[in-house]
Amino acid sequence: SLSSVKLEIASTVGMTYTQKEAWKRKATERAYRAEVAVELVGWLSSLPFTHSHTVTYRPPKSGRTVKNSQRFCDRHLRRWLREISRHHGGTGQEDGTGIAGIICWEHHQNGSLHAHLLLVGAPDDRFDFEWIKAQAKADAVVGLVDIQGFGREARKRSKAVRYCAKYILKQAGEWDVFNNPRLARFTKAPPGDLAFSE
Repeated sequence: SLSSVKLEIASTVGMTYTQKEAWKRKATERAYRAEVAVELVGWLSSLPFTHSHTVTYRPPKSGRTVKNSQRFCDRHLRRWLREISRHHGGTGQEDGTGIAGIICWEHHQNGSLHAHLLLVGAPDDRFDFEWIKAQAKADAVVGLVDIQGFGREARKRSKAVRYCAKYILKQAGEWDVFNNPRLARFTKAPPGDLAFSE
């Protein structure tokens, strides 16, 4: 019978039939994700990013569930980027001037949120990192910041792009664009199911 054939196959590979079917589904999923990953890295690489930027938020304190929640951090990060944009010659609005970039989120085990960003738009491709560090130090919810320029180092840029692609795929619903009017000049929609947020 069909069921005995299934059992025979399962015993041969040392797993139950249900486990084997689950493995097949997972393998298919992996193949799809690998295909999207290649397209995603290609898409990100086509954008003229000059810097990677990370912002780590302090973990939420007990009894303060709203502070440093995903929604809170997202709003805070956008204000943060608007201030950086204003400092570097933009209007401070998401109107196509100043800096633009991709935001993707990583959840740390201690409950804190960590944002990975790829940015473009600083005058002469330079960010005033000392000013950014001073702003972070004065901010009660920001823990650590870092910003790295790529210059002509293709390997460094490729590493940052792949790192962001990893988190976009890992947490597909938790990424977005900052200053889309500017970024839209360089790109079409991202691949696969990773459409821009409305």
